Formats: sequence, structure tokens, C-alpha cells
Amino acid sequence: MDSAAAAAAATTSRPTFNLGFFLSPAGWFKIAEIILGILVFALIASSNAWYFTTGGLQFVMFVSITAWILTLILAVMYMFAVQSTILSGAPWDIIEFAFNAFWSLMYFIAAIVEASDAAKFGDILIDNSHLVASTIFCFVICIVYICHTLFAFKVWRGAFPWSSSGGGGQVNT
Repeated sequence: MDSAAAAAAATTSRPTFNLGFFLSPAGWFKIAEIILGILVFALIASSNAWYFTTGGLQFVMFVSITAWILTLILAVMYMFAVQSTILSGAPWDIIEFAFNAFWSLMYFIAAIVEASDAAKFGDILIDNSHLVASTIFCFVICIVYICHTLFAFKVWRGAFPWSSSGGGGQVNT
């Protein structure tokens, strides 16, 4: 093996198991987003409004399930430290900020759509408590994503002493 191949093999790192991520504020946000996301789509799916819907609840289900799956994927990536080993060249502070900003907006739109549908189905359905509860959780998860967005922005800009990149959107290497 020549020296260039040996150096490349020495610098290649493998994913490690990092449960410490879930003890950080970013990990707390991810856990809250995963739990609230399950509540939102479970409450919608358990309601009997599917027979009367015109597309609003399908949009809310799309937003909640897609955000939940992608948040779960990111949480697993952080748990195995993939962002700092295999994908270390990506600007993860910016990616995390953009991800949370996008889902904040999508959940805000979904919460408004769901509140409208819950009010509309209040006259048709005998019991629309599932939709009302899901609407409340949709607004709560929207607030969680907004707080996570603000947190990710401060980490990206280096406002916290524990920020991984030192601010300014530098690449973690």
C-alpha cells in the first residue's frame, strides 16, 4: 500500500454511536418533533373526517408524515454521527436551519388548514375532538419547529459556545 492510500485509509472514519446528541438542546427538539409528529397524524387518522374531506386533511397528513420521516432520518443520522464522519463536507448548520425553517412554514400552513377543516366539520361530525386535538398539536409542533429554527440560526451564526462549526457557516471537518 502506498503512502497516499494509507493516509486516505487513516483519515476515513466510520460512524459511531452518539447518544449524547439526544442530551443536547438540538436533540431535545428532535425528540419533541418526533413525538408531536406522531400525535398529529395519529389523531387525524383516527378521526372519521376522511369521508367528508376535500383535500385539506390529506395535505396535513402529507406534511406531518413527510416531516416525521425526514426528522426521524436526521435524528438517526445524528445518533450515528454520520454528519461528522461520512458526510463531514456538508454545511450541516445551514442544512439544519433550512430544514427547520421549511417545516416551520409547512406546519404553520397545515395548522391553519386543519383548523379550518375542524371548524367546517364541527357541524357535520358528531365528535370532532380528534381534529381539534390534532389542530392544537399541529400548532404546538409548529412552535417547536420555529424554536428549533431560531436555535439552528444561532448555532449557524456562532452565538452559542457549543456550536460545532465556530459560526459563519463554516464546514465541519
